[in-house]
Amino acid sequence: MRDVFVIVALPLLAGCAAEATSGDSRRDSSGVEIVENAARPGQVAFTLDSRPRVVIGARPESTHELHEVSDATRLSDGTIVVVNAGSRELRIFRPDGEHVRTVGRRGAGPGEFGRPTAVQRGPGDSLVVGDAGNEYRISFLAPSGEFVRS
Repeated sequence: MRDVFVIVALPLLAGCAAEATSGDSRRDSSGVEIVENAARPGQVAFTLDSRPRVVIGARPESTHELHEVSDATRLSDGTIVVVNAGSRELRIFRPDGEHVRTVGRRGAGPGEFGRPTAVQRGPGDSLVVGDAGNEYRISFLAPSGEFVRS
């Protein structure tokens, strides 16, 4: 779990250390300095839409219930893989948010998870799953979710 924290924390710390440059604005919000960055040449500006493109976990079916989500990734076809750490499973959803299948279960055997913490897309849309509950084991799954090796 510590490795995941370091990976996540480094970009956050780098962002905190950034200095304002010309064109940036600074303001104070109850003792917290806020720096709004001006557009930089060559950077693409983006905005967040007020409506989500996909909603996962908001339906009454048990396959949509999420508990202690620790990570997610998107495959090349738009499939979304969610690490549902509370149930020791991966939940696989279509790009529109419809549940396709659930992979894994609590345990220490092949295709089972003690405490899945991370998932990454590997070559050919394979899945690489970090499992802190099984001595930080790494499992490799086919794009379908079928266990390949640890």
